[in-house]
Amino acid sequence: MALLEIRNMTHFFGGLRAVYDFNLRLEGGELMGLIGPNGAGKTTVFNLVCGFYRPTEGEILFEGKEIAGLRPHAVTAMGIARTFQNIRLWNTLPVYDNLCISQHFRLGYGLKDALLRTRRFAAREKNVHKTAEELLELLGCATTPKSFPETSLRVAAPPGNRPGPGHPAQAHPAGRRCWGASTRGKWARLWISSGPFGTGSA
Repeated sequence: MALLEIRNMTHFFGGLRAVYDFNLRLEGGELMGLIGPNGAGKTTVFNLVCGFYRPTEGEILFEGKEIAGLRPHAVTAMGIARTFQNIRLWNTLPVYDNLCISQHFRLGYGLKDALLRTRRFAAREKNVHKTAEELLELLGCATTPKSFPETSLRVAAPPGNRPGPGHPAQAHPAGRRCWGASTRGKWARLWISSGPFGTGSA
């Protein structure tokens, strides 16, 4: 079974045909790029998969389940993560807090739990903070959790892929790394990127 399968997908905006008879099959563990000129419909395809639009025709299957027409929050809850061309963060909050906020849809407790500080609240909040710490490790920012998104950090490259002195890859805006990492928790089984990291870039 494919992780993501799109069959004969077509979408119109009024009289404008943005996507026509699009087909794609993506297996788990694959890295795929969607390329084309401006106006080719790349971002529209991503928006259709993520529930921002409902396709005029065709099917979108995620792990064998039809997701065409589901609302974005429902698609996210199924395990599809998305980044956008414009980085959307709270620049007045530290990176650590942004990573905690990014897990809001997975909290699993309500207003009553938050007000009464129930065991459920404590357990879920503990998990949120644990995940944020794991993402900081992924970012390479574990030693600077209180940095702000607009801060330019010098981040060590992965072992075996270290650039030379002064290489631009050593300096990276915390916000860009935070934006990507906030979608890459253990819950995400499919990651769609529309720009900041260039993975499957639109």
